[in-house]
Amino acid sequence: MTTRNKSNTIKILEKIAGEELTLASLIRSIRSSMELSQEMFGELLGVGRAYICDIEKGRTVVSAEQALIFARKLGKSEVVFVQLALDEQCRRIGLNYLVHLSKKAS
Repeated sequence: MTTRNKSNTIKILEKIAGEELTLASLIRSIRSSMELSQEMFGELLGVGRAYICDIEKGRTVVSAEQALIFARKLGKSEVVFVQLALDEQCRRIGLNYLVHLSKKAS
């Protein structure tokens, strides 16, 4: 993925993290910053420890709907979470696309 077409938010987060931002790396970073075990973090999100482990290791792709739920439970950006979930889904099926989301005006 090229950084020239990424949103400014994603670019800033990647610079801070020092790596390409994925939903897995974002979730791992949030969990670590909260100093929670995978089990405790899973309880917070309403999922099991193994599911959190699979997400963080990249073995499981999170759906856009689940990403939205996670963002809301964590009080984080819905757009970033859903965008990263959709990016990963595209990568997994071999599409070299970046997903850009923005909220529709009401």
